Amino acid sequence: MSWILGKNAKLPKELLNKLRSFSGVYTETRYGIIGDKIPAMKFKEKDASEFLNISKEVIEWSKKKI
Repeated sequence: MSWILGKNAKLPKELLNKLRSFSGVYTETRYGIIGDKIPAMKFKEKDASEFLNISKEVIEWSKKKI
Protein backbone atom coordinates (compact mmCIF):
# COMPACT_ATOMS: atom_id res chain seq x y z
CA MET A 1 0.00 0.00 0.00
CA SER A 2 2.70 2.52 0.93
CA TRP A 3 4.51 1.90 -2.35
CA ILE A 4 1.30 2.95 -4.14
CA LEU A 5 1.41 6.23 -2.22
CA GLY A 6 5.09 6.52 -3.09
CA LYS A 7 4.31 5.94 -6.74
CA ASN A 8 1.63 8.62 -6.66
CA ALA A 9 4.11 10.99 -4.98
CA LYS A 10 6.59 10.23 -7.79
CA LEU A 11 9.32 8.82 -5.57
CA PRO A 12 12.55 8.00 -7.42
CA LYS A 13 12.59 4.42 -8.74
CA GLU A 14 15.35 3.31 -6.34
CA LEU A 15 13.43 4.55 -3.32
CA LEU A 16 10.17 3.16 -4.64
CA ASN A 17 11.74 -0.32 -4.93
CA LYS A 18 12.95 -0.14 -1.34
CA LEU A 19 9.52 0.95 -0.21
CA ARG A 20 7.88 -1.92 -2.08
CA SER A 21 9.79 -4.50 -0.01
CA PHE A 22 8.94 -2.58 3.13
CA SER A 23 5.21 -2.53 2.29
CA GLY A 24 4.90 -6.31 2.37
CA VAL A 25 6.36 -6.43 5.85
CA TYR A 26 3.81 -3.92 7.11
CA THR A 27 0.94 -6.02 5.80
CA GLU A 28 2.36 -9.19 7.35
CA THR A 29 2.83 -7.68 10.78
CA ARG A 30 -0.28 -5.51 10.81
CA TYR A 31 -2.67 -8.30 9.92
CA GLY A 32 -0.84 -11.22 11.50
CA ILE A 33 -0.30 -13.21 8.33
CA ILE A 34 3.30 -14.25 8.90
CA GLY A 35 2.69 -17.90 9.53
CA ASP A 36 3.42 -19.56 12.83
CA LYS A 37 5.99 -17.01 14.07
CA ILE A 38 5.41 -13.80 15.94
CA PRO A 39 7.11 -10.76 14.36
CA ALA A 40 9.77 -10.65 17.10
CA MET A 41 10.84 -14.16 16.09
CA LYS A 42 10.74 -13.60 12.33
CA PHE A 43 12.47 -10.23 12.10
CA LYS A 44 15.90 -9.48 13.49
CA GLU A 45 17.47 -6.21 14.59
CA LYS A 46 19.17 -5.93 11.19
CA ASP A 47 15.75 -6.09 9.49
CA ALA A 48 14.33 -3.41 11.77
CA SER A 49 17.32 -1.15 11.10
CA GLU A 50 16.88 -1.56 7.36
CA PHE A 51 13.17 -0.74 7.57
CA LEU A 52 13.94 2.30 9.71
CA ASN A 53 16.55 3.51 7.23
CA ILE A 54 14.09 3.17 4.35
CA SER A 55 11.54 5.16 6.30
CA LYS A 56 14.09 7.89 7.00
CA GLU A 57 15.01 8.08 3.32
CA VAL A 58 11.36 8.53 2.35
CA ILE A 59 10.88 11.21 5.00
CA GLU A 60 13.98 13.10 3.89
CA TRP A 61 12.91 12.94 0.24
CA SER A 62 9.44 14.16 1.21
CA LYS A 63 10.81 17.07 3.22
CA LYS A 64 12.77 18.26 0.18
CA LYS A 65 9.59 18.25 -1.92
CA ILE A 66 7.53 20.36 0.49
